Amino acid sequence: LGMNDTQIKVMYGSVLGDGSCLYSRKEDKKARFQFTHSVKQKDYFDKKLTLFSTFPHRISVLTSGYGSEIHSFRLNACNDATLLRENHYFNNARKITQKYLNTMGILGLAIWYMDDGSRLKSRNELSCHTTNKFSRAAFSAYRYNESDVREIVTWLNSFGYESSAHMTTRKGKNLGYVIQLSSQGSQKFFRDIALYIPESMEYKLPEKYRGGIKESWWECNKPEYTFSTTEVSWKLFNS
Repeated sequence: LGMNDTQIKVMYGSVLGDGSCLYSRKEDKKARFQFTHSVKQKDYFDKKLTLFSTFPHRISVLTSGYGSEIHSFRLNACNDATLLRENHYFNNARKITQKYLNTMGILGLAIWYMDDGSRLKSRNELSCHTTNKFSRAAFSAYRYNESDVREIVTWLNSFGYESSAHMTTRKGKNLGYVIQLSSQGSQKFFRDIALYIPESMEYKLPEKYRGGIKESWWECNKPEYTFSTTEVSWKLFNS
């Protein structure tokens, strides 16, 4: 049996972030899905593992180039990963399209944020000077070219997550793009994804969006599972 809707969304969101779809053997053109996380994100890693645990897979504990422990998950070659690879990779690199992003959906966006996103703290949380009254969301998009970044920004804006991108540089050298949401767009974004953020990753959310009812997507590993949303209330949220 293939992946259910939740597994597809999480795979697409992961591949946009810390995951990848690689051919197991080029001659048979079958791809496998894999992802890695540091030991500091072990709970998040385990939740992804739980979601895909019904499929044949391999888990490895490795050491990064910086000497830290990292955990790796690799799914055996399967049709869903192969389709992603065939349709959304070009010259061995991910190619981002509106179709890809629509398949990923808001759940996949939450996964990408947990993988590659960061929260820029508000002026109330920082001792330094800043004009931002509220926290803002940002994504590291170093691996993506201008065309891909433009597709992502267009897609985010279509949901009301007002965003823009800029090239980061160091000593005159371009490092890559960063996508940053506006203050207003960030608040809508945080509110929409909070449902999918497990407790261990809530440090990436403003305090008022932490807690509340969660959609336990990581427990939805049965083929017959149908994705549904639940109304959320946050412990410190004031509308």
